[in-house]
Amino acid sequence: MAAPSTAEGLLRALEQKDPEGFLSFLADDVEMYAEDDEQPVRGKESLRRLFQGAMAAMDAVKLEPRELVQDARHAAVLADTRVRFGRDLPLPDGSSLPLAGKALAGRVALFLDLDANGKVTRMYRMRDRLNALRQLGISPAEMERLRSSLEPMLHAH
Repeated sequence: MAAPSTAEGLLRALEQKDPEGFLSFLADDVEMYAEDDEQPVRGKESLRRLFQGAMAAMDAVKLEPRELVQDARHAAVLADTRVRFGRDLPLPDGSSLPLAGKALAGRVALFLDLDANGKVTRMYRMRDRLNALRQLGISPAEMERLRSSLEPMLHAH
């Protein structure tokens, strides 16, 4: 049986809510660009902080790839996603985002740049953010509060 591709491994780690497994596919200096964020999240440690908190709030994650292509230096994934949250998401400012008991369904596209060792150096995530906010009942004001709260943590080196 062939080893899973980087893209398959990332999806499996996310679905298993395994931050360390997810991080094992990333280069130390990885950059993640998401939708319309002004700056990427830079570095494996910043992504560790982001994903550990998010994964802890999730009860269940299901990722079903519709398309997955990968060559030696690039990968692209289009996947249907379903997430169920079991608890609120604590924020660095001491507040929390009320997610307990909520569910989210949608589609995500990931575009990955890989180094010579197959580690992700750059990740682009695209999803319908407005649809996600609507499903979770998050207002634009709450989204801005969330972004402001996470900004120092995510862009620290």
